Amino acid sequence: MNSLEQLKKELILQKSEIENKGGSVSVANTNPSPSEITEGIKSIELTDFAKADASADDVLLGKKFYSGNKDLKVGSLVVENTNFEIATATANDVLSGKTFYAGNSELKTGGLEIVSTDFEVATATANDVLSGKTFYAGNSELKTGGLEIVSTDFEVATATEQDVMAGKTFYAGNSELKVGSYSIETENYRNRHLFEYEQEVKISEDNFSYNINPLISKIRYGFFRNNYNNVDIYFHSNITEIGSYSFANTPNFRFYNFNDMTNLVLVDSYAFEQSNGAELDLSAMPASIKTLNQKAFSAMLIDGCSVALPANLVTMQQYCFHHATPVHLSKFEIPQSCKLTTLNPYSAYGICSESDLYVPTVKTIGARFNYNGSFKNITFDSIVTSLADKCFSADTIRPLSDCTLKTVTFLGTTPPTIPTEPFSAQAIENGFKIYVPDESLEAYIAKFPARYQSCIYPMSQKA
Repeated sequence: MNSLEQLKKELILQKSEIENKGGSVSVANTNPSPSEITEGIKSIELTDFAKADASADDVLLGKKFYSGNKDLKVGSLVVENTNFEIATATANDVLSGKTFYAGNSELKTGGLEIVSTDFEVATATANDVLSGKTFYAGNSELKTGGLEIVSTDFEVATATEQDVMAGKTFYAGNSELKVGSYSIETENYRNRHLFEYEQEVKISEDNFSYNINPLISKIRYGFFRNNYNNVDIYFHSNITEIGSYSFANTPNFRFYNFNDMTNLVLVDSYAFEQSNGAELDLSAMPASIKTLNQKAFSAMLIDGCSVALPANLVTMQQYCFHHATPVHLSKFEIPQSCKLTTLNPYSAYGICSESDLYVPTVKTIGARFNYNGSFKNITFDSIVTSLADKCFSADTIRPLSDCTLKTVTFLGTTPPTIPTEPFSAQAIENGFKIYVPDESLEAYIAKFPARYQSCIYPMSQKA
């Protein structure tokens, strides 16, 4: 065999060996020409064996590999048994299609099929389940709810399962439907619910004494209906509301612990109306009261008593302390911490006092607020913006001696809106004076009707 033929054979063998190792040879046929042989030798591409550093000890036993050069090597690494024997699962224990090892090193495939649970007894449809919530019903197909709950401020509902009757469903805190667990059989439930409003009490005799049940938080509408003499009522600090007409027409009642009702927030309409002569101390009303509704204390104040509005009062409706005929109080006070912004019409109608009245937080004074009443000195804080007609006026037929108003002081540099008759004609005849900031004297004179203008003085002249 000539040298060319020998070279061809060697190249063909090299080609097969290189291709077995992952290389490539560009020789196009098995009988190459000399030029093809030369180019073939140049184009042999070997992988970078030198970068592989595995040895036989690093490769599983019997597995072939290349590393360090182009020689095919065989691994010698033996992996110790990984305790397959202690795994006892069989194909019937593993979900269908899931692979696992158990008992030996053979990879197995599970064949367990989940038998349908009683989907048929579940009757919900997509319209019964909240949107986006998944469920099963009727068959084994996973479904998604489509029920949209219109936003109903779940966050402001604070009930828990213990607050709702057992078996009753409700929402509170989120959009999840919850089930109450409270039992009406328990004493706790009766205390909290049956006695929240006490039933109407019928007094059948004079000299009657009644302690409001300490479990009651709200005194119901028309709590007492019959009028008798010398009736004593004892309040407690858990009460939050005194209902409308609850003590109306009870002139011979005596009320105890009213000022200690630290949780009271509401005295409703007509609560003590027409109870003139009843003993109820309003000189230090509970600071917790936020609302005094219409005619709450109408026609119940007596001469010589004292009234101090609650420190946190927000609303005092019209006719709240209304008296058709004048009643002379030792004091009627609006605390500086009071939250009132409006003195509603007729609220203090008929109230007279020789004490001073300071109006701290109020912006507007309603019509006839203190009509047919009077105070000795009135001071309006700078916040006041308007006075309504006859807010501190009186019938012109009343004698001058009934009018005790001496001074009215405005602290604001900007005059409020002034009606035609803010103060009574008797006050003008008695020579009362209106004091205003010196720098605003002309502005106030321009605001007041002509008959009041001669009564207006700069603050610097106030004694």
